[in-house]
Amino acid sequence: MARQPQYSPSRLGTYQTCPRQYWFQYVRKLPRRAWANQSFGISLHRTLQQIHETGGPQNLEDGLSTLEASWTGAGYATREQEAEALSRGKDLLAQYYADWSAQEGTPILLEKRMSAPYKNVMLLGIIDRVDRHADQSLEIIDYKSGRMPEKIGAATIQQLAIYHHLIQSRLDETPRRHSIHYLSSNARVSLPFSERALEDVLEGAYETIQRLEADQRFETRVDRHCDYCDYARYCEAAQEAPPLED
Repeated sequence: MARQPQYSPSRLGTYQTCPRQYWFQYVRKLPRRAWANQSFGISLHRTLQQIHETGGPQNLEDGLSTLEASWTGAGYATREQEAEALSRGKDLLAQYYADWSAQEGTPILLEKRMSAPYKNVMLLGIIDRVDRHADQSLEIIDYKSGRMPEKIGAATIQQLAIYHHLIQSRLDETPRRHSIHYLSSNARVSLPFSERALEDVLEGAYETIQRLEADQRFETRVDRHCDYCDYARYCEAAQEAPPLED
């Protein structure tokens, strides 16, 4: 029996950005290049996971040592660029210790892979962190290594709604808070979700899956993402498109 496909926020986001990119990545399974910003984010995620697995942010020196041990240098153009990124990572970690060490709940899940059905499809996610607070409420926390945007994007809203569904399905508890922690801004923003809003977002994700599963062409959606797409060199439409005007 064929295994039922599982759709993660990143997988859905790829299709919503460009069906052709989805085809290259998930159907043809072409390799992706390493990007410095991705390696930077992975290093910070690993570091925060280990810090919270060992009791939370208490001793900064131990945290900095953890960052060095967790560091990945893939994608950096030069050793100097990598050294600058590591230094920036240490600065961000120091800010995190200074401002958040006394405000955290108790993590009950860290980098947890979860799946659950929604209608007739399976949703999947790797959740950075779920905290239980003193009032016993649950908070989903997702780390972003970049700066906080002026407006939270639809992909992030979709991601948190899927995580909410996974937690509610697997733990039989309803998360009260849904937060994104922007490490470069040292800021955390919580998104208010009504039951109706959550259902609307999940229904939108479901509709994306229906389109995806019926798609036979996976046509290119030319936009600014083409400039940093891993598969632009394979994509005739992206190569032939005229430059986009500012």
